Amino acid sequence: MKKITLLLSAFLVFATLKGYSQNTTESESLFNAKEFSLGLTTHKVLDQNYEANLYAGIGYSFTRNFLVEAEVPIYQKDSIAVDSVSFGALYRYPVFTYFSPYLRIGVDYNWDNSDWDGYGGIGVSARIVKSWEIFSDINYSLEDFNNLSDGHFFVRGGIRLVF
Repeated sequence: MKKITLLLSAFLVFATLKGYSQNTTESESLFNAKEFSLGLTTHKVLDQNYEANLYAGIGYSFTRNFLVEAEVPIYQKDSIAVDSVSFGALYRYPVFTYFSPYLRIGVDYNWDNSDWDGYGGIGVSARIVKSWEIFSDINYSLEDFNNLSDGHFFVRGGIRLVF
């Protein structure tokens, strides 16, 4: 199931970039430089039952293509829990006014067990209006940088308020 989901996501991004080569200019796009964003996301680790969780994040786009983000868990399972922080970067490629596939990479630090993890993934985001964005991505998280098979896939989805 993981391989099918990953291959389908890669195919959709590839088809979007190659099959629909219409690229918008920055003045036509809803994705622009110097944007600040606040977001709420939920995550699901594949091969595990979904456990209620909610993450809060902030982001800033230096250009229309390059963004940085930070995210913390604010609710996990059945209580408020803030035990880690993630820092990442996104490279997005707006192909239409409202639609943008992206690549993301980052690190996560959990201070309860002093542990660093890394992650990378692909996703898509859409904006119906300039100030609201919905997004979804699939990621691979490395729990041990010396053993690439010691990790897990997770999917993430959420909304962003853009300023």
